Amino acid sequence: MEKLSSSPRIVDMYGYCASSIVAEAMPTDITTQLVPGDKDQYDRGRMKQKDLDKLQTTDVYPLNNFTAIEKLNLALTMAESLADLHGFEGGVIVHGDYHPDQHLLSDKGQLKLNDFNNGEFLHWNDVDERYCYYSRQFGGTYKAPEEFSGGYCNQEVDTWSFGNNIYGLLTGLYPMYETYSHSEVRERFLNHELPYVDPRYRSRSYIEGRLVEIMEKCWAYEPEDRASIFDVVIFLRETLRKHEAEQRELLKKHGAHQQV
Repeated sequence: MEKLSSSPRIVDMYGYCASSIVAEAMPTDITTQLVPGDKDQYDRGRMKQKDLDKLQTTDVYPLNNFTAIEKLNLALTMAESLADLHGFEGGVIVHGDYHPDQHLLSDKGQLKLNDFNNGEFLHWNDVDERYCYYSRQFGGTYKAPEEFSGGYCNQEVDTWSFGNNIYGLLTGLYPMYETYSHSEVRERFLNHELPYVDPRYRSRSYIEGRLVEIMEKCWAYEPEDRASIFDVVIFLRETLRKHEAEQRELLKKHGAHQQV
């Protein structure tokens, strides 16, 4: 994993011994900013729908304080860090335990991906000329359906979980935010149920609408139907370019108006 230290989006690792590593100091994670609340409180990122509805009678009310452009920039950095794993020159690396807590902030404010102890190095099949699947079963609330069922897995499990991260960026809530039960979340995902997305997010801003669009592509039930993390990076970079172009155009119009 130390070979990934050349990436500015991966925590630098300086050495290891058995299961212990020496890594750069990373003072904090972004979880309590993305999904606000006391990190030790079990109800952080969760809310009853009736209470949420009271907050959102006139407009959606994200429970975090990120602006739309901050959400986009964070999503892009997160996606690029996963792309560093999935596109590693030595072969595909699956993070395997991807959720907001795995992103840490350096003392310089750099966002980096961490914690690879559940990672999988995919083996190449020379006969079929593709990477092999692996199989394992997990609980939790951030896992892809094939992980809940013990089915065949590949790097697209990370893409599903990345969609969950976008959901947190958009709303300040965890997916399936009404329940604390891991078994209930598992049951609902295996029944093809997706987290509720308030339709007002689609038109609240250009950026938020685009985040909803790519999030839903990450949540395709079948792994082969999901956007790859490289698709996600391209999509988010295009979104950023268009947003910046629109902002430049607005500044030009504003300047011309002032001159008149």
